Amino acid sequence: PTSVGGLLGLDFLSRYDVFVNFQGTDPHAVFLPPLSTCTSDDATATLGTGGQRGRAAEALSSAGLKEAPLFFLPPPAGLYFCKVQLQSGDTKTGAVSAIIDMGSTFTILNPQAAEALGISDGSPLLRNTDAVVSGAAMPGQGYVPVRVRELDARIRIGGMAGKGAIDMGLHTCAVADLAAFSQLGLGSAPAMILGLDVLAGQPRKGSGGVGGGGGSSKSSGKLVLSAGGRRLWVCPPT
Repeated sequence: PTSVGGLLGLDFLSRYDVFVNFQGTDPHAVFLPPLSTCTSDDATATLGTGGQRGRAAEALSSAGLKEAPLFFLPPPAGLYFCKVQLQSGDTKTGAVSAIIDMGSTFTILNPQAAEALGISDGSPLLRNTDAVVSGAAMPGQGYVPVRVRELDARIRIGGMAGKGAIDMGLHTCAVADLAAFSQLGLGSAPAMILGLDVLAGQPRKGSGGVGGGGGSSKSSGKLVLSAGGRRLWVCPPT
């Protein structure tokens, strides 16, 4: 029935390497053998067999996808993140922790990440919007609406050692002081939640609310998550 739905958590997804194709009228996911998209064996690879390791990597690379390492935030967070560099004009940040969130259609920076770009309250580069997000508050406080602002930034995802960063293009990013950043232990450092606008290779620029605007680049619409192997494959926009 169409009324039945749910969420696939990392306890399930970590059993597979998951290829997601958002292109066309029939978006779909393909569940591959674990570690079949991981090019190398290392201490972070916890599942899978040697016979399957890396078997799909060559095909992904030929299709234009690029591999990036993931890192794990231990419980109570229990989430994966990658390292990202942000750029606005000539200003570049250092490595920013970016939580992978395939359930979010847009990317959110905390105020510290904006400040690392030299963009703070009063800057013309930080635009007000009419949008709010219902961010999880501190325990016992429920959900509270948080006002969203936005800025434009180029996003580069840290790639595999020796292969350089992966340029995901220019994006319009939300900026919001979500309590979730503090709950995840990221409240005082530059951090972000990386949504499908970036992960699916959909560059966006220009005011239009959360995730608004539009870019001239073509979306790749593909990504691969290997939770067990701590790998992310993304396809930069062309």
